[in-house]
Amino acid sequence: MFSNRSLGKCFCKLLLAVLLLPALFVGCQEDSGSEQPKTPAGGGPLANIQTQETFNFVVIGDTRTGLAVFKQHIKEINLLDPDFVIDTGDLINGYANEVQTIEAMWDKFDAVVKAFKVPLVMVPGNHDIWDTNSDQIYRRRYGTTYFSFSHKGVHFVILDSETLGEKGEPINRIADDQLRWLANDLAGHKDAKVTFVFLHKPLWQNYPIGSESGKHWMEDVHPILAKHGVSAVFAGHVHKYMRFPVVDGVHYYVSGGGGAEIGNDESSGDFYHYCLVKVRGNRWQMAVIGPGAVKADTLVNSDTLMLPQIVSFAPIEVPANGGQTVIDVSLSTLLSEDVTVTIKPVMGTASQWRIEPEIQEALLKAGGRVQARRFVATVPSREQAYPAPGFSITFARAGLEPITTSMGPPVKAFVLGQCPAAAAPPVIDGKLDDDVWQSTPVFSKFFTADASRPAKFATQVRSSHDRENLYLSFRCHEPNLAGLVINVTDRDGSVWFDDSVEIFLDTNLDRKTYFQLVFNPAAVAYDAIGASSYDAIGASRAWNGLFTAKTGREAEAWTLEVAVPWATLQMEPPTPGQRIGLEVVRNRAQSGELTQWSPTYGHNHIPQQYGTLILGK
Repeated sequence: MFSNRSLGKCFCKLLLAVLLLPALFVGCQEDSGSEQPKTPAGGGPLANIQTQETFNFVVIGDTRTGLAVFKQHIKEINLLDPDFVIDTGDLINGYANEVQTIEAMWDKFDAVVKAFKVPLVMVPGNHDIWDTNSDQIYRRRYGTTYFSFSHKGVHFVILDSETLGEKGEPINRIADDQLRWLANDLAGHKDAKVTFVFLHKPLWQNYPIGSESGKHWMEDVHPILAKHGVSAVFAGHVHKYMRFPVVDGVHYYVSGGGGAEIGNDESSGDFYHYCLVKVRGNRWQMAVIGPGAVKADTLVNSDTLMLPQIVSFAPIEVPANGGQTVIDVSLSTLLSEDVTVTIKPVMGTASQWRIEPEIQEALLKAGGRVQARRFVATVPSREQAYPAPGFSITFARAGLEPITTSMGPPVKAFVLGQCPAAAAPPVIDGKLDDDVWQSTPVFSKFFTADASRPAKFATQVRSSHDRENLYLSFRCHEPNLAGLVINVTDRDGSVWFDDSVEIFLDTNLDRKTYFQLVFNPAAVAYDAIGASSYDAIGASRAWNGLFTAKTGREAEAWTLEVAVPWATLQMEPPTPGQRIGLEVVRNRAQSGELTQWSPTYGHNHIPQQYGTLILGK
């Protein structure tokens, strides 16, 4: 058959999960059946339609009845509509002393699994049978602990890894009478297209490193499985997914992510899941599916696209010195069905907003009647208005799954920046060591465009001016300087796809027209004149401005200095107190993060939302 030495070499690698991906795993399959595929008259040469009988079943383990993830698994498995489900054990929490408590656990289990719309085959685990009392309760309620059945020419064997010894303790082996039964059962079903075996504990797992249960499995059980052509063995017990090396044609799997607690190393199999096995003739294929991957056909209906139009927020007016304001929400619907809308404020950990009430609900009758809801909001100051408040909106209609989305009201532009006059102009060399950069205010509060969260990677901007130029400096903190994306080398290329900063200057403060400058870490520039509205990016026209820009590197940052003549901005030298519109954007190409100094609630070309730069003496 095979030597212990060859087994040892193979199973030293047992803990190496071969296909550890979080969403989908492709399993192993037997040789193709002999039936020839049929090709329809049309459809092309690849349209070979298989004619073998097919069916699906699900394997799930360590479900622990009361946990929400198991209930979610049940809903999704029902959508897949397999022929049946095999649960490889640890069905309850167990390990209770009183019979009444154990019975109550099983009552709860029965109530939860009634949600299955397909048959459930149970395999006992160590949380189900751990002593004489629990063993008697299980057998009285659910019958024998090992058995077999056949389905569509495929044979299924359920083993009991929780057999008790004479003193009522688990022996962690397939007992002699069960072993004899296994050999006889497999011999009696030698004509099965495929044979699968299920148990709770992966008794083979620690062979050959001193485990008696592993030695027993490999020397007493595995030879029987190999002799009779068993295709795969599934166990649970270990709360993760693992695929073991194939031995003598027998595939070994652990699937213990059905609902019990798991670790936090997803790459080693720590994730919730269940296995979907498809059998076609004498071939089989397996996929591992995580929660949330299977959706009902009611997920998106044609009128779902209209749901965001039901809710609209008025812009928030923030008092100059902070304090109380209101958030008005308008609700209307032209849908042909009634819709219940639930609105709930959602505050991030960095938010300083306080909003009441905590939740509001409205029933919108079909036909378009408009309703309104008002929240009272308080923020300590304008400077603390970002991150802006967000709201969770849930739409519910009869017969359909509720749909939840996130929305939020825009906060009207109010960001102010001071731009003091320079006693001496900085040297534009990319080094931020000039005196002016040590004393001028810093703009460092950058947020996502929807104002929902602060930037993950800090950006520090300073500004100054004299009669000839506007000066700007940037320190873009970057933990991975070697990974900077610098692809554009020609002026007026698509620099914004690189790591870059963008500068928008609304010199007329008309909230319509602006100058745009973009620089990457090689100081390659793009410049244009733009005009825009809230709704769409206006056409930009060419502008070859006269400016000076240099970049540099620090320990964990790249830097930029820019000098832009007032003349090239079509301005006279500014007077003290004069204001211009300013927006600054950081593009971190490595992560795809775009952050803005003054959130626009959209793209960068919305000058109505730009901040204001105050030019000082």
